[in-house]
Amino acid sequence: MSQTPDIVLSVVAPMHNEQAIAAEFVRRCCEAVSPLGVRWELIVCDDASTDGTFAALLKATDKWIDADCSGEAALLQNTRNLGQIGATLAAIRQARGTWIAVLDGDLQDPPETIADLWHAAQRPCPPSLVFATKSKRDDPAWFIAGRTTLGLAQRLLGATPPPRGAGSFCLIPRRLARRVAQVDIEHANLAPLLMALVAAEDAGSSLAVVRYVKAARYDDKSRVGPVGLVREAAGSMMLSGAAGNGMRLAAGVATLSTLSCLPALIVPPVGIPLVVTGGWVCNRLWRATKRLDERRQRILNDAQTIGDKG
Repeated sequence: MSQTPDIVLSVVAPMHNEQAIAAEFVRRCCEAVSPLGVRWELIVCDDASTDGTFAALLKATDKWIDADCSGEAALLQNTRNLGQIGATLAAIRQARGTWIAVLDGDLQDPPETIADLWHAAQRPCPPSLVFATKSKRDDPAWFIAGRTTLGLAQRLLGATPPPRGAGSFCLIPRRLARRVAQVDIEHANLAPLLMALVAAEDAGSSLAVVRYVKAARYDDKSRVGPVGLVREAAGSMMLSGAAGNGMRLAAGVATLSTLSCLPALIVPPVGIPLVVTGGWVCNRLWRATKRLDERRQRILNDAQTIGDKG
C-alpha cells in the first residue's frame, strides 16, 4: 500500500471579515504553490468573522484545493477574536509542513511571492528563516512614520530589529515553527518574535530576504486600527528587548537625578520631598524593567523548552 507523501510546505494565514476576497485568496495560493511540485497544505484561521468569510473559504477550498493540485486544506474558526498574532499562531500550531509560509489573508501580501520565499530557502545550507520585505507599499504618512520610528527606537535601544520592511510575511522551518506556536502573547508583530527566538536559538543564524511590493487594501479599511497598532508596537518592543533597555535607561537617569538631589537635604522641607519622590520613581522604574525582562525571558524559555520536546 502506497503512503501519502509528507507535507513539505504549509501556507498559513489569519482572516477576519474578508468574505469579499476569500475565494481569490485561496485560488491565488493554489496557483502560486502548486507549480512548486511539492505536497502542500493551506491552513486559514477565521478569527471570529461576523460576515460570510468561513462559508466563502469552505466553498473556495472545495473548488481549488484537491489532489490535482497536490494540496490539502484545513480551516479553523475561532469563537472569539484573538487578533492577528493570535489567529496566526493558532494556524501555525496546526501546520505539518517541513517549511511554513505565513502571510496575511487580505491579499496585501501577494501569494505569488511564496514561490520566491521557497526558492530562497532551497540552499545547500538553508537559512534560519526567510523574510519577505516590502520594497514599496501604499500606506498613509503617519503609518510609515510610526514604523520608521519603531525601527529607529529598537536600534538606539540596543535591540536587533527585523530587516527593514519585514512583517508577518515569511517562511520558517518546522523546528522554529514549533517554538513560535507555543508563545503566549496577545499583541505583537510576528517578525520581532521570530528574531528573538532565532537569536536565542543560534547566535550564528542566517536570514534570507525576498523583496516584494505590498498591495493596498482592497477596501481601504484597516482591520487593526491605530489602537491595535500601538499595542502591536509595544509588544514588539518588549519581544525585541528594546522596551526593557529603554526602561533600564530611564531608571538609570532617574537614579542619577535622585542622587543629584541629595545635597538639597540640607534644607529638609525642600530636600526630603525631592529625594523621597525620586526614590519612589526609581523603584517603580526598576521594578517595571525587571517585569519586562522576566516576561520576555519567560516567553523565550517556554518556547525553547516546548520546542525541544515537540
